Amino acid sequence: IDIFHEGVQLTPSNNFRLSEGSWTASFLERGLFGNLFPIIMWFLSENQSIGATRLGTILLILLNKVLLVLLAKQISENINFKNLGKILFFLSLSLIFISFADYYDQSHFSRRFVLYLLFFNVLIQAISIKNNLSSSNILLGFISIVSFLWWLDIALYLNTVLLLVLIFNFYRKENLKFYSILIGLTLGIITMLLFIPYSELKILISNA
Repeated sequence: IDIFHEGVQLTPSNNFRLSEGSWTASFLERGLFGNLFPIIMWFLSENQSIGATRLGTILLILLNKVLLVLLAKQISENINFKNLGKILFFLSLSLIFISFADYYDQSHFSRRFVLYLLFFNVLIQAISIKNNLSSSNILLGFISIVSFLWWLDIALYLNTVLLLVLIFNFYRKENLKFYSILIGLTLGIITMLLFIPYSELKILISNA
């Protein structure tokens, strides 16, 4: 066992099982999912073990690969090539992207990048659509708020990008896109207020 890196997941997760507290039971310096994701695997496998936790990491790396392929697909579709050129470009880009997510060397795309990649897949869709109220832009805002329950550093990256997108839409007077993102942000805030007790939320903000 890697006492430091695996310990920051296993200890808070075990504390949660004993006390049903998250931020009030442990110091979650990564974020809710970042520190407590073993609980999901323990629940699904009905087995509280280190092996189940490591299986969760493998599944998240696999999800990284899927999202990277989808990202390559979106990039390829928006390039001004003929059909054959797009296919060849997509295959080449997919192979390069997939090589970044390694089950053994997680220095490039670790499990925390899943939400990051999902965000950018949605972002490309949101940018490409016309100026109207869209589910893509609403989802963009929602993900940005919920990301604070994922990994705190990822949340900071995503919300910085979202701020730039809001400024971009405002400058281009794409008001419906702008309002769609604000609706998503509002829904995300309401969701957190409804499902996270005030005592936990207070410590989340303090830790952040």
